[in-house]
Amino acid sequence: MVSKFDSKEYAKKRLFSLCSKYIPKDQLKINTGRKGYRLGESTIELINRSKAIVNRAEKSNETIPESTANIFRYGTICQEIFENLGLYQVISQLKSRSRRGYRKELEVVDFDLRKIELEFKKSANPPVKCQKDMKFIRNVKKSYLKMLNDEKFSLILKDINKNQELFVVEDSDGKNFFDSLFRLLNALAKKSTEKKEHEILLEQKQKEIAKLNSSLAELKAELPRKKRQIELYREKSGILKIISKKELLFLDPDLSLFLKILTTSLERYMKMIERRESRNLEQKEDFLGLILEPTRFQGLNEELWRQIVFIIETHGFELLSGKNWFKFEDPSELRQFVVQKDILEKFAQLRKLEKELDEIEAKMQKDPQYFQAQNSIQDFDEKGSIIAKLEKEIPEIQEKIFSLSQEVEEEKVKILQFLS
Repeated sequence: MVSKFDSKEYAKKRLFSLCSKYIPKDQLKINTGRKGYRLGESTIELINRSKAIVNRAEKSNETIPESTANIFRYGTICQEIFENLGLYQVISQLKSRSRRGYRKELEVVDFDLRKIELEFKKSANPPVKCQKDMKFIRNVKKSYLKMLNDEKFSLILKDINKNQELFVVEDSDGKNFFDSLFRLLNALAKKSTEKKEHEILLEQKQKEIAKLNSSLAELKAELPRKKRQIELYREKSGILKIISKKELLFLDPDLSLFLKILTTSLERYMKMIERRESRNLEQKEDFLGLILEPTRFQGLNEELWRQIVFIIETHGFELLSGKNWFKFEDPSELRQFVVQKDILEKFAQLRKLEKELDEIEAKMQKDPQYFQAQNSIQDFDEKGSIIAKLEKEIPEIQEKIFSLSQEVEEEKVKILQFLS
């Protein structure tokens, strides 16, 4: 079956065939419609970009690639032709075969291809310097190799962006070259920046250590005198005698076992209730206070103590039986132990000594000389801890710098191979 002859499509194909000799096929779009023929939007945008590049190059005396110069040269003519198509259209006589096999002549609106091609050939080069694309790329490679050796990565990236814009044809050698180089160089720049950041961090920490060591040396010279000053204050206040009594009490095995039972049972009881019943205890804060500092907790009263005894009596075996120091035979024996008068008196005495120590310490803190001496010792210890922490961090930073240095060199090799 013979298809219907489309005169518009016939003329369009002939025009496209001619124009594509001057503008790359994949960049050339010609549309047909009720109003006739027109250039596609993407082609117009491409031509306008080439015009903008030429205008910029005129002002900055830049050299542009030949592919862009050709788009400007022939694209400008192409736009003029499509804006005045009537001047380039003719009526052509075509012979055609009818459906029944008869030959006949048709009159179609065609293009004067010779006249159009003459316009292309008469067109002038743009008023700027231009180079063949590959020569342009070779010159850029030489420049970038020198900049790469000088580690001017940011300047290369900036130059890539500027030069990439000069290549308006997508998927051209120049566009692909700068796309690939940008990715490689961007990876190098990131590694290099990260390396510099770690080098700065290392320098900062080393300076901080040196500063702290200088301060520590000054404090160290005064440390023996400050410690002796504190010892004299403590002797005079009677605090050492109280500490001795406290230490003797802690040596009592029954009291030591009592404190283990008290703190361990409360800690495990809290976890058990929260796990089994998914709720918080009302006495949670009190229990935590006793667990953390059983001899210094100030909220211990008769009601709270009764609750604790009940917990130990009813849950003690379940909570403590896994401990190797737990030697009780039954709950009553456990209860009898924790309410034993002698042990409770020792516990009360220990809490009283702790209170006395706190009161004496608070009183001494009000003395400016004691306070200053104690602060000097604390300052010395804190600075020593900070130095230890910083010295531990430094090898990790140095290792990271070494690793990044290797990665930077690897990225450089990739770029050197790409530019060679």
